[in-house]
Amino acid sequence: LPLTFLLLNLRSASNVGSIYRTSSALNSKIISSGYTAPPTSPKVLKVSLRSESTVPYTLVDSLDSVDLKKYWVVGLETSSESVMLYEAKLMDPTKETLIILGNEVTGIPEEVLGVCDEVVEVPMEGYKNSLNVAVCQAVVGYEFLRRYKYEKGKGGKA
Repeated sequence: LPLTFLLLNLRSASNVGSIYRTSSALNSKIISSGYTAPPTSPKVLKVSLRSESTVPYTLVDSLDSVDLKKYWVVGLETSSESVMLYEAKLMDPTKETLIILGNEVTGIPEEVLGVCDEVVEVPMEGYKNSLNVAVCQAVVGYEFLRRYKYEKGKGGKA
């Protein structure tokens, strides 16, 4: 799947483990940045059920180490600039998609949102206005998979 998740300063190793497990199921890749727990930490290994061995991953110190030009860059964030998931492009047939997942409390910094090709949010109807970052990754990842594999002629390569 031409999909990579960039984990930007995630503070919870449990979330990171869940993201690795979902990435394994999606056959996607991961780039971990900043102080995000590495895939070999005990908590990540436990929650991911050791799926780090099935997920291609790269560890970087900062976003500056990532060649963003080769990706369609999507920030997953609620903001005044975001579009709803069902309206989002999510992919460019000529590039791999990079979905940035931000810190659980502070989200994606403004300067990082500025480099995104689009900023996407998951629609909310209830009292809470956000989901856990690992849940969001699963929702958006499976929407990407659905479009890529099953919607011929709508931006995917199926």
